[in-house]
Amino acid sequence: MALIIPGVAIGGISGSAGPLVFSKSFAGPTVRLNLNQIQALSAEQALIKGNITTLSKDWKALTPSQRAAWAVFGEAHPRTTALGQPFALPGNIAFIMVNQSLKSAGITTVLDTPPSLYTAGSPNGITPSWTPSPQTMTVTPNANPGPNEVPIVWSTKPLSPGRTAKKSSFTKVQVFAVATPPPYDITANLLTKVGVFMPGQAFTLKLQYTDQSSGAQGIASIAQLILT
Repeated sequence: MALIIPGVAIGGISGSAGPLVFSKSFAGPTVRLNLNQIQALSAEQALIKGNITTLSKDWKALTPSQRAAWAVFGEAHPRTTALGQPFALPGNIAFIMVNQSLKSAGITTVLDTPPSLYTAGSPNGITPSWTPSPQTMTVTPNANPGPNEVPIVWSTKPLSPGRTAKKSSFTKVQVFAVATPPPYDITANLLTKVGVFMPGQAFTLKLQYTDQSSGAQGIASIAQLILT
């Protein structure tokens, strides 16, 4: 899906034209491809879809005052589109975005708005390491998590060395307890996903910190590790 900015000659576009579908979301006018084929969801995508369905039901169960508070929260914490245009989050979207992030970190849904959308820190670079005997894979950041931050490690499937990982190809490997000090040993959890470690495999690993009060996610650090 892409965002568009209508010009003077065209004030707005809706409907479809060939393979393109034009619509408008809370972030502005968008255009996407109309795909007829049904693509299977990955386990991670299916989990996120299930979370959104659950959170949508939770939103409907909120009191009017809680919904009003989330609307204020969304207005107070605007986002920026890929085109650099700021937009305010509707209350229900703010509620879902905050809680989806918290669920990803293994934290219970919050029905009331956080005191603020706290910013989370960054690992400021990571150093992944591998030991063949005994098999051990760890990730060590340059900056430790803060006292309120949950470290989460993500990984791709084994890739060819030098190949760049797509954003959508990362799978969550392990969520550590809040403020857990490094290094982060992901050996057992990653093995359950890939089955076996072999020389020549290349993994792209990502570490990100999530604030446990607001769900705010810090800037992630990514690095590639080649097994030898």
